[in-house]
Amino acid sequence: MAAGRASRDHGLRQRRPVQVHWGYADPLSAPEGNRKNAFELTRQALGFRMLQLLQLPLDSMSNTQLQAALADISRS
Repeated sequence: MAAGRASRDHGLRQRRPVQVHWGYADPLSAPEGNRKNAFELTRQALGFRMLQLLQLPLDSMSNTQLQAALADISRS
């Protein structure tokens, strides 16, 4: 069993954490009658960025490339 795990992990390399801030307005600050819509718009925006993130070839990207891609996504 250990040999199987070692072969699966062979292609993985150590990464340092990267970070990005995807700022959104607080939906709670929307007028009470518009809050449901504000939350939905925020959910959709986060979902769109997450889909972009999931499309990245993470296994073949360096940390520098990943950080640049995250910055690009934050501008979209």
